[in-house]
Amino acid sequence: MPVPYKGTRRRVCFKLRAQPPSTTIHHEHTTATATATIYIQTQNPTIDEMYASLSSDGETLLSLISAAGPSAKASSSILSSWNPSSLTPCSWQGITCSPQSRVISLSLPNTFLNLSSLPSQLSSLSSLQLLNLSSTNISGSIPPSFGLFSHLRLLDLSSNSLSGPIPQEIGQLSSLQFLYLNSNKLSGRMPPQLENLTLLQVLCLQDNLFNGSIPSQVGSLVSLQEFRVGGNPYLTGEIPTQLGLLTNLTTFGAAETGISGEIPPTFGNLINLQTFSLYDTEVFGSIPPELGLCSELRNLYLHMNKLTGSIPPQLGTLQKLTSLLLWGNALSGAIPAELSNCSSLVVLDASANDLSGEIPGDLGKLGVLEQLHLSDNSLTGSIPWQLSNCTSLTALQLDKNQLSGAIPWQVGDLKYLQSFFLWGNSVSGAIPSSFGNCTGLYALDLSRNKLTGSIPEEIFSLKKLSKLLLLGNSLSGGLPRSVAYCESLVRLRLGENQLSGQIPKEIGQLQNLVFLDLYMNHFSGVLPLEIANITVLELLDVHNNHITGEIPSQLGELVNLEQLDLSRNRFTGEIPWSFGNFSYLNKLILNNNLLTGAIPEVHSKLAEANSA
Repeated sequence: MPVPYKGTRRRVCFKLRAQPPSTTIHHEHTTATATATIYIQTQNPTIDEMYASLSSDGETLLSLISAAGPSAKASSSILSSWNPSSLTPCSWQGITCSPQSRVISLSLPNTFLNLSSLPSQLSSLSSLQLLNLSSTNISGSIPPSFGLFSHLRLLDLSSNSLSGPIPQEIGQLSSLQFLYLNSNKLSGRMPPQLENLTLLQVLCLQDNLFNGSIPSQVGSLVSLQEFRVGGNPYLTGEIPTQLGLLTNLTTFGAAETGISGEIPPTFGNLINLQTFSLYDTEVFGSIPPELGLCSELRNLYLHMNKLTGSIPPQLGTLQKLTSLLLWGNALSGAIPAELSNCSSLVVLDASANDLSGEIPGDLGKLGVLEQLHLSDNSLTGSIPWQLSNCTSLTALQLDKNQLSGAIPWQVGDLKYLQSFFLWGNSVSGAIPSSFGNCTGLYALDLSRNKLTGSIPEEIFSLKKLSKLLLLGNSLSGGLPRSVAYCESLVRLRLGENQLSGQIPKEIGQLQNLVFLDLYMNHFSGVLPLEIANITVLELLDVHNNHITGEIPSQLGELVNLEQLDLSRNRFTGEIPWSFGNFSYLNKLILNNNLLTGAIPEVHSKLAEANSA
């Protein structure tokens, strides 16, 4: 007959004491027991006696506090509940016991333990099923004795400073279902003994310092649903084709690693895969068309790799896909129109590739698309007006291509548009006044195109617009006084156009303006002194215009000004002495004017910059 568990025996004694005397005294040995019970409980035991009465599981747990030191217990409301005089640890916070008073769960996430090592005696908690010590400031290595937790189902040591390898003894945890070792400093190779964890559902090893390659034996973990090894910069080798056997896998993450080779076509077997994260690696080759068979796929992150070839049209079968990130590769060919069948797509980013051909008008079928990034490619043709049917669009970035034709006036139907980047193309025609309907627009960059006509006044009704960049076009007409209504403007860059007339004094009402570029136009008249009201202004560049009159002395009040270029105009009079007040100015260009008089003493920082 097994020896009764010590903690259980004490709890039975308490029950005897609670019984009425008439029910406890029937026989001599019963009376003796009852008497002994009363004697034990009426004594005033010493601290040592109370500590000795604690169950062995409780004593093991106290080794955790001993290793942490008194400061850990004092700073933690959880650990302060760990009373050594308890009969068992079952009432302690963070502890769960079985009906037999054995500890089955030790959960102390986000508790400051500050351990230099994990006590190996924890492995004597032989009934433990859950061990969670995440974010507890633990360093040292994982004890090989942790392989003795034969009943353990969850082991979470994430977000600590653990180092060294994963002990191969972890492969003995035959009941383990969840293993979180992420966000540590673990190193070495992933032990092939992981294949013995046949019940494992979650394996999180990301953000460590592992080297070597992913063991092919991981492919035998048929219950695995999440496999994350990203953020291990020294992890190399190819992705094992055997991972295609993990048909229960929902998440595969191997981003920000040194993994190379091609994406295995066997990944097409992963019919439950929802997130495929493989960005910022050394992976090359083409995108397997078989990925189109992963019908549950929501997120496909393949950006910042060395992928070549075309975008497989088979991806168009992924009707649950919400994010498709392919930017920063060397993909070529046309954008497949079949992507318009991805009816759940929210983000499509294929920028910074070598894509060519026209933007498919069918992309206008993507009714929930919020972000379309196709910048830095070799796309040609015009902007399809059908994109205006993507009424959820917030970001449309088509810059650095070879697009031509006019900006479709239907752009005004994009009521939620926040940013529209088109710079560095060959788009011609006028700027549509319908931009005024995009009331949420905060960034509009149409620079370096062939746009003509005037700047529509409707643009200056956009209360949220903070960046208006129209540099390097052939825009004409004046700068309307309504510019003052665009009260959120931070950057107004209109240089290298054919704008004319006077600079409106109302521009001084733009209290948030930091950059004002009006250079290389045909502005005339005087420079409005109201510009001095823009106290946050850091750059003022009006060079190469036809501005006359004196330089307003009030400009010296622009205490945040760093660059001032008034060159190649027709300014007369003297350089204002107030220019000596500039504290941050590092660039002052006044040449090719009609200025006279003495040069005022400038700030030492400017003098140093000019002498360099």
